[in-house]
Parts: sequence; structure tokens; C-alpha cells
Amino acid sequence: MKNFTLIPLIIAMPFFLSAQDLQKHQWENRLIVIQAPVKNDPLLLKQLQGLKEINELKDRKIAVYQFVENEFRFTDHVNPSKSTPWQARKTKGITTFKVQLIGLDGGVKLEKTTPLTMDELYAIIDAMPMRRRELRRKEKDN
Repeated sequence: MKNFTLIPLIIAMPFFLSAQDLQKHQWENRLIVIQAPVKNDPLLLKQLQGLKEINELKDRKIAVYQFVENEFRFTDHVNPSKSTPWQARKTKGITTFKVQLIGLDGGVKLEKTTPLTMDELYAIIDAMPMRRRELRRKEKDN
């Protein structure tokens, strides 16, 4: 199956992620991509506060990319050994806060310029067909 849904994210964030970066997560992780102009951006801090529910994030196969100022960080809640610390990365003028949710299929499911609440995040993910299958499979196993 071709995945043409990666194109909007790549066009919107050409200096941050390449198609290769995203394709390595396809069918493995749902991604939250956060960008902010500075580390003490109030919207960024609010978003990060919500992302502390590690077990819920792990259960939903969520990995997080952060692009702040001229730095980049990746956190994989399913496979923490794949996470990376802050690294310098050439970015082109991040001037506003933005958060995106990318599904297992690589498609952009949501894009906001305000923090995504965890209730909103979980509701969106839990309504996805693949997540519903995961939950049914889990129910069968228990």
C-alpha cells in the first residue's frame, strides 16, 4: 500500500524530518511531533506536562519528536533504548508552537497550535481502527 499521507508533514517540516525518519516508525509507532521556538515556551511546557503518563503512552505505541530552538530530541516510550538525548539540528526559524499526531499508517491525524490534552489524544487514538483491533486482541488474551 502506498503511503502518500507523509507528504503534508514533510512539506510542513522539511528541515526537521525526512521521509526516511518517518518510515522507520510506520506500523511501529504513533508519533507526536512537537515544535516550539524556545525551551521555556508555556505551550511547550504544558504539552510536555501531559506527556508524563508513560504507561498510557507505551500502551498506545507513542513516540515523541521535539524540535525546540535549534535542538532535536526523540523519545520512544515503547523502546526507551531507541530514544536520543537533545542534539543540535539545523532548523529554520521555528516561530510558533505546533503539535502533530501521526498514526501508525504515517498519516497526519491531527495538527494543533495549542497543546493537545491527554484526554483528546487518547480519544483520537482509541477511535482509530488499528487501536480498536489492538484492544480487542488484548481483551482476547486476558
